[in-house]
Amino acid sequence: MNKWHRLMQEFQTALATFQKSDTIQRLQRDDIRPEHYQAILRQIFHHARENPQIQALATVYFRGKQRDMVKRFYAHASSEIGHDQLALNDLAAMGIDTAAIPEEYPIPATTGLLAYAFYQIRNHNPVGY
Repeated sequence: MNKWHRLMQEFQTALATFQKSDTIQRLQRDDIRPEHYQAILRQIFHHARENPQIQALATVYFRGKQRDMVKRFYAHASSEIGHDQLALNDLAAMGIDTAAIPEEYPIPATTGLLAYAFYQIRNHNPVGY
């Protein structure tokens, strides 16, 4: 079996698991209410706020041929700046007072997602991030 075929098999397995998840099932049933979306937007804010710095950090660990990607990583990181504000704008449009959100901590799942990026960059493969 070639690498592409194996990769596609792994992707199909992961996709099937994803599609069976409670969140996707709720989306398919149209069972997401405004308060759910607001909670998601809060976490999108927390993740999007850290994303440019995480991408820039990855470049510190590039070695050899990986260094050819530094410019692309910085360009992508730069393009992400301000996406956190888009989440706040959406929340404000829904009537939510967003003033305190930047001072809040993300929920543990969001913290874990962010931590995994740092872990992957530092301990495994910065390009893998």
